[in-house]
Amino acid sequence: MSSLTFDPAIIENPRSRRVRLKVLDSGRVELVIPPGYPRDQALAFAASKADWVQRCLEKTRDSRRGRDPAIDGPFPEIIRLAAAGETWTVEYAGQTSGTASTPARVSLRKEGNRQLLVTTGTDPAPAHGMLRRWLHGRARGLLEPWTRELAREHGFQVGRITFRNQKSRWGSCSSKGNVSLNIRLMLVAPELAAYVIAHELTHLDHPDHSARFWKALATIESDYRARERALRSAGHSLPAWVTESTRIR
Repeated sequence: MSSLTFDPAIIENPRSRRVRLKVLDSGRVELVIPPGYPRDQALAFAASKADWVQRCLEKTRDSRRGRDPAIDGPFPEIIRLAAAGETWTVEYAGQTSGTASTPARVSLRKEGNRQLLVTTGTDPAPAHGMLRRWLHGRARGLLEPWTRELAREHGFQVGRITFRNQKSRWGSCSSKGNVSLNIRLMLVAPELAAYVIAHELTHLDHPDHSARFWKALATIESDYRARERALRSAGHSLPAWVTESTRIR
């Protein structure tokens, strides 16, 4: 371990058949091993990939340089749900006495003041997972009634509405009339969230991106071209705790 310039979290995964090294957007490095795999051999593997890890960590630091650590740090203290016009503060318990294996949980405290209390250990990954699940619930509570109201207003027949945390798609629409929305929409401006909802609802009548689709969408969102451009920019500025993409070796 002393020869390593980074400190990987060693995770024993019963489904893993080989050693894997993972670098997350948050800067966390994970060394995933099969059950019973010798730790010294796993660390030797990690040491052999040190140059690759350092390159990944440098890219992560470069991409997040200048961002507010209170919003985009390993333990975010502020969560801005722009689509809902809400700002939540986050407090953490258990970091000094807890360990990486301490179960994380989120409880709502002082709802009027929009505060979250997260109980976690020194490892931010479980807290990130719980915050994403909390965000999923907030998205369902706001975006589902918003979608159904917009569908009624414009005469769309929408079926089931589901929520996911997808890396590259803000939403999708199935041939059965079901709509899927990305929970990350909670973090973008309300006009951008409204645009994605309108976009997917329009697909209920026009499943492709034909001229008829764009013409129909323009009756709801006349400035759809600007919305598309703004969404691409918004996707690059989301905090690591919600995006948490992973590089694997």
